[in-house]
Amino acid sequence: MLITSRNRLSGLVAREGAQPVALDVLDEQAAVDLLTERIRAARVAAEPEAVSRLVKRCAGLPLALGIVAARAAYGDSLTALADELELERLDALDIDDPMTGIRGVFSWSLRNVSETAARVFVLLGLHPGPDFSIAAAASLAALPLAEAQRALHELVAGSLVATTSTGRYLLHDLLRDYAAERVGELPEVQRSEALHRMFDHYLHTSLEANQRIEIRVHWTPLAPPSPSAVVVPMPDVRAAREWENAERRVVPGVVAKMVAAGADDLAWRLGYTLHLHLLRRGQLADVEALELMALAAAQRLGDVFGRARLHRSLGGVYIAQEDFDKADHHLSSALRCEVELGNPNTQADVSRGLAFVYEMQGRHADALDILTKVHATVDSLNTYQRACHLAALGRAHHRAGEAERGLELCLRADEAFDEAKRDVPSMPMSTNWETKGDIHLDFGRYPEAVDCYREAVRLLRTMSQTIQLAYGLVRLAKAHIAAGESEAARPPLVEAVSIYEALDRKDAAEVRSLLEGL
Repeated sequence: MLITSRNRLSGLVAREGAQPVALDVLDEQAAVDLLTERIRAARVAAEPEAVSRLVKRCAGLPLALGIVAARAAYGDSLTALADELELERLDALDIDDPMTGIRGVFSWSLRNVSETAARVFVLLGLHPGPDFSIAAAASLAALPLAEAQRALHELVAGSLVATTSTGRYLLHDLLRDYAAERVGELPEVQRSEALHRMFDHYLHTSLEANQRIEIRVHWTPLAPPSPSAVVVPMPDVRAAREWENAERRVVPGVVAKMVAAGADDLAWRLGYTLHLHLLRRGQLADVEALELMALAAAQRLGDVFGRARLHRSLGGVYIAQEDFDKADHHLSSALRCEVELGNPNTQADVSRGLAFVYEMQGRHADALDILTKVHATVDSLNTYQRACHLAALGRAHHRAGEAERGLELCLRADEAFDEAKRDVPSMPMSTNWETKGDIHLDFGRYPEAVDCYREAVRLLRTMSQTIQLAYGLVRLAKAHIAAGESEAARPPLVEAVSIYEALDRKDAAEVRSLLEGL
């Protein structure tokens, strides 16, 4: 006997020994096959573009595809149906039979769960997706974590919520539409309170993670989170990075909802916190879109601190994209904000970014000039900023043709980094090692260059610096090649090309060419 249900029927499994077979939504090919079976291959072949749109909008749900097939059987064109589904999916799928109308089926499922679970489902209509954690659901519904987890298990059993392979949860598209429609029926005050609890969950948890990873960032004051919002603790850097990775696709949607709700003070902060994570992963288009949205929020507020942070981080994005004109614009804007704020340490930080942009534009004299101006205030900088400044100034002297002076400054930077080691991330130290490697390579001191690049690569690995790691590996390989050590150059080149290919970077062609020449 085959028994089907939207519920899990756990009782039958426990009492009768039934064998459960869990079915997910249909994949694209299975969905096309279903439509073909119902409305014949000729109609599917006649409107292939419309079929593709229908399959996408039905989100793999057999019931939705069956309703589309039923309407098509009465002569509706597939293109017209696809157009209607793109305007309003639930209306298009809500046919006159209450047994099979999409809203009717979903409402029966919702009536079969507890009041708490039903409330969680409806409030999930406020979540931007694509997936979510127990903590996010608990914050939306103002529930303790254990109670939120029980409610989610109930919703999963009723096929209203699905689980992912990583232990998170999601609503399939049509169910998300239904939840969003139902949450719109709640009083405005309930929706607003739930939204702001969700905002507090994401912002304050993201700030916790950011503070673990970027220990030198100091934020302007912010109101504490709602007592009913769950702030996930971050015991260490690993936990912080895991949280950022899990939520990287969710945060842009939350920022957009913050903007729509007029919560610009929260939006720019949340947009900024994920900057380094996305940049390190090479997701440049994603981080650019997120931070432009966050910058607009800071500009609407007239928040100089927020504008400084976002202009600066966008400068980093455009450097990674090798769009140095845009990088110049944003870093120059950031420097004006930092001058207004009157902090010499952050001014020195941004000046280093501008110096690097000038270097990439071939403006070596300008790079040296802007860093020389900062050097006049070097005694007012903290130990970390002084170390970074000396490293950048050493690089600028080298690029301007003064290699010995550059090496001298890099060695002084090493001493300052040692002095500030407890609070120093690996990135600036790795850059200093790379500069020393460049200088030794120029002088033909190949063993010293190899040692410097090897140390830079080691440091970059500790920071999960994907793009920068690839650059460092290529530098190391080129030093080996210059030293006549072709076989030693092969492993770093192989690793670098795999990174570039994974990130779809044009640099992969150059590295493959180097490999072929070994």
